[in-house]
Amino acid sequence: MLVVTVNNMGQSVRIQHRDGPLEFGRRETPENRRVVIHDPFVSRDHLRILERAHGRVLVECLSKTKPAALAHGESLQPGESRELLLPTWLQIGYTRIELTEAAGQLEADAASSLTVLGESEQSSSTTSLNQLGDAPEAVTLAKWFETLLRVQQSAAGSNEFFAETARAVVELIGLDRGLVLLLQDGDWRIEAEYGKRKSAAGFSRTVVQSVLQRRQSVLLTPQVEAEGSSLYDVQAVIAAPIVAGKQVVGVVYGSRSGHSSGGLAQVTPLEAQVVQLLAAIVGTGLGRLRKELEAAEARARFEQFASPELARELQRNPHLLEGADREITVLFGDLREFSPLSERLGAGQTYRLLGDLMDRLTDCVFAQHGVIVDYFGDGLCAMWNAPLEQPDHADRACRAALNMLRNLPELDRHWQSVTGGSLRLGIGIHTGAALVGNAGSRRRMKYGPRGHTVNLASRVEGVTKQIGVSAVLTGATRRSLRADFPLRRLCRARLAGVEEAVELYELAAGGETADWQQCRDAYEAALGHFEQGRWFEAQAALEPGCRDGAAPRDGPSQSLREHIRSLDPQPRVGFDGIWAFEHK
Repeated sequence: MLVVTVNNMGQSVRIQHRDGPLEFGRRETPENRRVVIHDPFVSRDHLRILERAHGRVLVECLSKTKPAALAHGESLQPGESRELLLPTWLQIGYTRIELTEAAGQLEADAASSLTVLGESEQSSSTTSLNQLGDAPEAVTLAKWFETLLRVQQSAAGSNEFFAETARAVVELIGLDRGLVLLLQDGDWRIEAEYGKRKSAAGFSRTVVQSVLQRRQSVLLTPQVEAEGSSLYDVQAVIAAPIVAGKQVVGVVYGSRSGHSSGGLAQVTPLEAQVVQLLAAIVGTGLGRLRKELEAAEARARFEQFASPELARELQRNPHLLEGADREITVLFGDLREFSPLSERLGAGQTYRLLGDLMDRLTDCVFAQHGVIVDYFGDGLCAMWNAPLEQPDHADRACRAALNMLRNLPELDRHWQSVTGGSLRLGIGIHTGAALVGNAGSRRRMKYGPRGHTVNLASRVEGVTKQIGVSAVLTGATRRSLRADFPLRRLCRARLAGVEEAVELYELAAGGETADWQQCRDAYEAALGHFEQGRWFEAQAALEPGCRDGAAPRDGPSQSLREHIRSLDPQPRVGFDGIWAFEHK
């Protein structure tokens, strides 16, 4: 059996020819053993082929004036015949004819014509129903539209969706059998099947592979072979591609047998159009489902680091995640004394505690529309003013920090029976320029900043423990604030790994209390004396915060007094008042 493929500018036909001669030419004849070529440079009768044994084919040039070009640069002159080894090809006019041996047998007992429906025959055609055949009655059309609507309203990708499609091929169009085939891992799988009667028949892989290769609908029509040939269960097939995301992902497949039609099995142009419409509905549904899944995945990726509101905005405008130079405010938060605590609690309790803590800290960040840059061990990093512009980004970071500190007592009460002590946080905040973008992959996003600003914010967080406060921000952040916050100037500091001196301020969660305000005023006066080299006056001014009766004793006051005691009794020449913190 031969597989014959004919291609030219306006025609694409593939035929499985069982036996006997097959002719090619422009002339139309009532005989079925002929392929009509739509090419003005082809003779009315141009070629005849006959399959021979041992993988050979006899080719005869019927044209009286025009030769046929053969493979390997040879030609077949008018009136000449020649045996060729399969597979091979021939060229007549602008038409190429390819000949190969069929890999298997036709499902039917008669030769079939396999036709690729061209652009003018696809569902985008403006041809009317009357031109396609007998126009259905209004009741029939109403039923058709109702069925199509039911298919469209089924949940895309569900079993019901595919089952309704296969059922529509039979009950709506009137074919004997309907299939929905999906392409998975390079192979075809029957996803849904519906038929008027039980059938063990499969499907034509020749047809579906042709659909896949050409991305067009294919109609397989049986041909009358010889008088007396049985047409029982000879099938006509229509297969239309399911296209989603510009890829053929499946096929809607319908067939009709000669037994059910009482003669030669046929699929009418109107029926073929409706199968194509069903395939388009399935493709649209799968495309919509794919987009919904991609959107859900994108939203899930965004919600790993952003609030739900910001995640929705990023989903609408993903270009916001592109790299950019921005001024941002960065916050680092860290659980104090984590190592000894984790050794005491064990792995299970430690991770439950961390999970509870990170949930609460994340809520504080998201409440101020911040972005989680990363979680690390016992802490997190967050930022503001990227990817969306937030003119009050410094204020948002400070409010998030205060909320973290104010929510800590509730977490502490919940875990105190397990931890056996109080939980404490250290928070560092800095505002500055950074390069912001996605440093991760398409599968796992890692959106965040890079540069000196991030490093400095981390160093500021490390100062909190050394100076005895919970939250510290830099002078750059203080200058960016728009609202009033409880702040205390701590010092000019030189931090580990940072060359320039940095102004540091305490951000106090209990800044509204009279005790804190008294300690703040005394400390800032003492700091002024210290920076002028008047160490005796500085220590005297620190007395309110260092008095044994103070409850609790003021951390910065204690730290400054100990720092003064560690220095020489008299200030050295050129003393600049900068406080050096050598450790991270």
